Amino acid sequence: MRLLNKNPKSRIGVNDKNEIRKHPFFKSIDWNKLYNREIEPPVMLTMEEEGDNEEIQYLKQLEKAKFRDVDYGKDNQTLNRVK
Repeated sequence: MRLLNKNPKSRIGVNDKNEIRKHPFFKSIDWNKLYNREIEPPVMLTMEEEGDNEEIQYLKQLEKAKFRDVDYGKDNQTLNRVK
């Protein structure tokens, strides 16, 4: 399938974006309705209480880890982490 080709230069749509629209996989999509946001999403996710959602908690932990203070020694080794 050209749509999922590993080589970016040979993927469908590289030369012409309309190539993607014409692909049989997308034949049921009304592109005008999609563009105008007139199509209902096939799945509506609902959020329970934020504290109960494991995925949200995991993403918050990842975000906090990005901004954690770190001290480095002369050899660029981590000395300690300050919370």
